[in-house]
Amino acid sequence: MTPTPTTKPVVVTIEVRNGSGVAGAAATGAQKLSDKGYEVVGTGNAKKQATTQVFISTALPQMAVTALLADLSTLFGISSSSGVLGDVQEGMEAAVRSTASALLVLGTK
Repeated sequence: MTPTPTTKPVVVTIEVRNGSGVAGAAATGAQKLSDKGYEVVGTGNAKKQATTQVFISTALPQMAVTALLADLSTLFGISSSSGVLGDVQEGMEAAVRSTASALLVLGTK
């Protein structure tokens, strides 16, 4: 009898930063993600920005990226990645960095 192969579940870690200017927004966003089963590894502040953005690691499998974007669409209205973690993004002085699989930066809208 051949053993059935098992697939190890992918753990998606997320860091949430508050660029909305609203006190506690990162903690609120982090709780929503935690309630969905994501491992939130940190929260913090970011430079104020209008739009909510997500930056995703290239190491995250496509299946996990698809599931993450579906959840982010439901929770925050984001339907696509804003860029890749570690890349320099337009309008930013430095690369977007995080040790998480994804970085969510909440904006004012």
